[in-house]
Order: sequence, then structure tokens, then C-alpha cells
Amino acid sequence: MKILYINPGRIRAGLDYVIKGQPLNLLTLAAMVPNHEASLIDYKVQDYNETQLKHELNRHDVVALTSMTPQIYSALDIAKLAKEHGCKTIIGGYHPTLSPDFTVKRECIDYIVRGEGEHTFKELIDFLDGNKTEISKKDIKGISYKDKNGKIIHTEDRPLEPNLDNFPIPRRDLIDYRDYMYLGARLGMLESSRGCPHSCKFCCIHKMWQDPTLSYRTKSVKRIMQEIYDINWKNDFIFFCEDNFTINVRRTKKILDTIIKAGIPNKIKLSCQSRIDTLHRNPWLIDLMHKAGMRQIFLGIESVHQQSLNAMNKRNTTPKMTREVVEALQNRGISTFGGVIIG
Repeated sequence: MKILYINPGRIRAGLDYVIKGQPLNLLTLAAMVPNHEASLIDYKVQDYNETQLKHELNRHDVVALTSMTPQIYSALDIAKLAKEHGCKTIIGGYHPTLSPDFTVKRECIDYIVRGEGEHTFKELIDFLDGNKTEISKKDIKGISYKDKNGKIIHTEDRPLEPNLDNFPIPRRDLIDYRDYMYLGARLGMLESSRGCPHSCKFCCIHKMWQDPTLSYRTKSVKRIMQEIYDINWKNDFIFFCEDNFTINVRRTKKILDTIIKAGIPNKIKLSCQSRIDTLHRNPWLIDLMHKAGMRQIFLGIESVHQQSLNAMNKRNTTPKMTREVVEALQNRGISTFGGVIIG
């Protein structure tokens, strides 16, 4: 089958103008079904052209969409157009997972892939492509759909994959790196882990990856290095795009030591996301990150008021710690990109 992967546009405001990241989720799904032709349209970096989209829909069998909440209405509009052109529509991502009834009740949506999508998507595509394994639709874990009477069906949740190395390397051949920028720098993106053991009250990550025994999973250092070498080094940065690169500092040290030994800091710089309390407890890690070529770090500062931090379930962080960590990073030439919650 011919599958068209689409990253819908969103309400363009704020950081959308300065952060344009690659849709690794769609690239990984495409790698899960290598026997099917894949095309990608990313409306976060491409202008919407309905005539061109209709042309693409006419030559594809399935449209696979991803959506966070700011994208959902754009995604539904695209799905409606896809149905008008005879395509099966599949949607996944944060919004469909966390609000499945809202999404699947739409006539333009055939299937939702809830939660971690790789195995579910492959089984669903196999089902749509002749169902050679003769699996029943209701036995595909992690999907939602409407039966012939319009009743919404949610199948059993899909367990998380314990070993992220079992997933294929994303289909980076489907993107043009020149389209993607992070605060003015061209970047390649790499996911070395999934999930987070913390439970900040403003964050939906622990809701997306619900599994008490697998709240945080990692790729091996060997696999991470394979992906580093798979990225085009003509970019300015490699961004470790997972929610927190430094959750397990021993693991982080192994990765950084391997990167240093391979001479990668001489060829391309790195960027990641971390936490104030982790870097404050482990100041040696800042030095190692600098040596490994880390030149930009996103930190969840959230607030400069302790009362607000406590309310967010971030009691381990204080405004004083934030000042000290930011100063330490700046002293080593590492720029800080801070997330702050207002309201």
C-alpha cells in the first residue's frame, strides 16, 4: 500500500516560529512497515496547499496523522479531505490518546492508535493490507474505532515495548534537514529514551506512557551511536529530543564518554533537555556535557517562586538552585533555554 504520513499544521504562535522539529514519530512508523511506499508532508515547515494535497491523496491508500492538541482541528480537516478521496485515515499522538472519544467519533477518522504506536501501527497496516495473519480487528491492542453501528470500540491497551532497540531507526530519508530549525540552528533529532519517572502536575508525559513498571525506558549506547552516525552532520546540532536526557546520570555519562571517545564534539554540537535539580546535584555532569560538545540545554525552570514550584510537585527545585545551575552553564559556554509557566 501507499501510505502518506502527515504532520498537521498548528496555531502558529510563540515558539512555533523558532522551533521546527522533525516528526520522529512518523519517521519511525514508516520504518515499521518498510514494504509499503512512504511519503511525508510536514505542514509545520511546509505551506498548506490544498490542490497539492488532493493530488497526493489521490495516489495514496492510507493517511497516517499525528496530533497534539494545538494540531487537532487541522488534523481533522486533513482527515476529512482524505476520506473524500477514498483514503483510510489513522491518527495517533498525544491528543487522540488522551481524548480518544473526542477524536474517534468524527466520521473522518477510521482508527486511532493510542499510546506507543509502533507495534500497533504495524499490526493495523497488516490488517488493512489483506490481513494475511487473519487477526480480528478487536484483537489489535491499542486501537479505537467505530463498529458498523457507529458504536465506539476501544481495544485493550497496548503494553509498552521494554526494549527501545527493537524499534527500527527512523526513516530520516523522508525529510529535508534544511526545513528544520531550533532557535536559528539547523538540527538533526535523536530520541534516546522515552518516559519520565517524575510526575509534575502540569505535564502529560506520565499519562501518555502509562505503565507503572516501564515509566522510563532507554536505548543502548550502541544504538544511540548508530543513530548519531545516521544523522546528517551538515547540521549545526544534534538534539536529544526526549523529555529528560539526564534522568539516569550514570547512563548519561556512558553516552557522553562514548561521544567524546568517538571525536564527535569536533564535528557537530549537541543539545538536550535536563532538570535543574539533577545538574545541581551533579555539577561534574555540566563539565562532561561541555566536553562532549553540549552547547544548548533546555531547563524546566517553571517558576521563580517556591510556592508555585511546590504546587507543581517540583519541591526538589528552588529558585536559588536555578540561579546557580544557569550561571554554571553560562560560565562553560552552554546556552540555556528555560521553560517558564505563567498564570
